[in-house]
Amino acid sequence: MLLKKMDQRNIVIFYNELFLIVGTDIGFSTFMRPVLYSAHHDLIVYQHNSIQTEEIVTVVGNVCETGDIIASDRLLPTISEGDIIAI
Repeated sequence: MLLKKMDQRNIVIFYNELFLIVGTDIGFSTFMRPVLYSAHHDLIVYQHNSIQTEEIVTVVGNVCETGDIIASDRLLPTISEGDIIAI
């Protein structure tokens, strides 16, 4: 598994052969709807570069709980250092 720290916003990406997880600096302590209601929220990636590829990712929060999942199995543009994820 590769852990890559990304910029000062504490966004991390975990890779392994089965899945890709994008960690953010927001969690269910401040954004509860996805956890409590399984609410779907659109995610927009503002890319620092112009990579045109997409990948399926799971976006998670910063609270150390298994339920702190913001979005599961979403097709998003490839996320890289300097990008911003908007909910």
